Amino acid sequence: MKANVWTEEKVMQQAAFNLRNEISDATHDIFTHFASVYYNFKTYKEFDNVDILNEKENLKLSLKKLGKKETPLTIQCDFKSYTTREYINYISHKVCDELLDYAMCKDIPLLVIQNKFNLKTLKVNCMTYQSNYDFIEMLHDYQPAKIILIQPNRNTYLLEGSILGIYLLDGQDNFIIKHIIQFIDEKNAPKGCKKLRVPKTVSEFYDSY
Repeated sequence: MKANVWTEEKVMQQAAFNLRNEISDATHDIFTHFASVYYNFKTYKEFDNVDILNEKENLKLSLKKLGKKETPLTIQCDFKSYTTREYINYISHKVCDELLDYAMCKDIPLLVIQNKFNLKTLKVNCMTYQSNYDFIEMLHDYQPAKIILIQPNRNTYLLEGSILGIYLLDGQDNFIIKHIIQFIDEKNAPKGCKKLRVPKTVSEFYDSY
């Protein structure tokens, strides 16, 4: 009986290990795509912080803590789970990949800031703001001339919270609209907060791929 229980445990551990590897490989494939674009096109630009972006792009942006009046799409997660953290990292790269496809199609710049400050967003006033706006619809509705993405740094997921911010600008660098996704540890999540649905198997992951 004990041997059977041990075997079941091993099977579950191996399945979790395989899933994490598949998620990590998918993320790496996206990262490889970014690298090829980075070295061959001017569309995609990545910055270690907002100060470097300001200097290179002649902007005057700063970061701030998420304001109480802002209503981001808040998603609760189990940050203790390594698989969950890998999956959030994949989501972050997948969003960037979707934005990059749009930017390349429209020949507009996509400026990506690595968000090492984790729970901060850009301090900007947008012409409009709607929570729970699908960012793909947002792109097609507002036809931006420039996109800025604040991307969570994977090393900060252990801090039990991270923010992904999408900002659309017009041709005069005015901020049109923003879309903010906040991932927060389940023990700190507000009531009624949506829960991140993390795939439990490799096949489930590829179904959502």
